[in-house]
Amino acid sequence: MLTLRCCARVTRSVKLERAEKLIGGLGGEKVRWTDSAEALQKAAVALTGDTLVAAGIIAYCGAFTASFRQAIIEDFVRMVR
Repeated sequence: MLTLRCCARVTRSVKLERAEKLIGGLGGEKVRWTDSAEALQKAAVALTGDTLVAAGIIAYCGAFTASFRQAIIEDFVRMVR
């Protein structure tokens, strides 16, 4: 028959095993989160310029036909790259 002390030891060892598995699984998440943070930082730098270009296209190309707008945008993209 299991005693209360023996059950406590078993429960404690199970908790320790689970904690080790959790910590081991989270180790890979640090790399993923670091990569995501770097990508977001790069995107944040380009956000102002992207917004300015988008606003300009909407303001100045809105009056033209869809096919002409597409041609203007493609020419612009080629020019700025």
